[in-house]
Amino acid sequence: MSRFDLNCMVGHWPFRKLRHNKPEDILKTHKQNGITGGCVSSLDSILYNDPYEGDEDLVQGAKEMGYVHIQSVNPILSFTTDDIKRGVELLGTKGVKIYPCYHQYGFDAPELEPVCEYLKEQNIPLFVQLRMEDYRADYVMLQKQLGVKDLQTLLNKYPDNKIVLLTPRLNEINALAPMVKDSDNVLFDTSGLKDGLFSVETVVNVIGPDKLAFGSLYPLFCLKSILMLVEEAQLDEDIKQKIYSGNAERFLGL
Repeated sequence: MSRFDLNCMVGHWPFRKLRHNKPEDILKTHKQNGITGGCVSSLDSILYNDPYEGDEDLVQGAKEMGYVHIQSVNPILSFTTDDIKRGVELLGTKGVKIYPCYHQYGFDAPELEPVCEYLKEQNIPLFVQLRMEDYRADYVMLQKQLGVKDLQTLLNKYPDNKIVLLTPRLNEINALAPMVKDSDNVLFDTSGLKDGLFSVETVVNVIGPDKLAFGSLYPLFCLKSILMLVEEAQLDEDIKQKIYSGNAERFLGL
């Protein structure tokens, strides 16, 4: 089965030392686990005053990897939409990632509106990183804790945008099921499901087999523990293939 990692990252992390965080490291780990493609974004961009600089550093590595380049932005910055346009023209941006957990805004923020409007016009998916580190490990910079009501606000306000929700928890997916079950515009990744048994099976039962895609948040998270959720899931092989790669490739138009 082909495998595609919807959520991997390259770069440095200011809160702890990372290993295997270079393009060649990601490729080696992916190859060892049968993964042949993915979406890659910049860890450096998250906390840069100018996120575009981090993506300029990433773009060559993404090309060498043959992976899809996901541009990181902060909508609160006044030049964000212009940066996305530059990214599409010059960097080959295929998706845009936001980090409300670190950039401290709500999904009803007016600054998010021009970003989503442009992405909708261009049919570019919005990747939403809901959380990264365990909140209990925060000490220098506290993450904003997002919940179901926040996600409902996002999906209600931007129903025509293609949205990828990264690192969601099982209870959030369960609560959002009535909103997303009949929508073709929402996709979840698997990186937030590793804290319970049979979570992949539960998600498939709740929202169907077409809205879940393998994503690891590697190298922040352990790739193998998340991959095993799918490998060991009691699901038909055709459903596993959708989760491994089919759903992400369809959603991204690959």
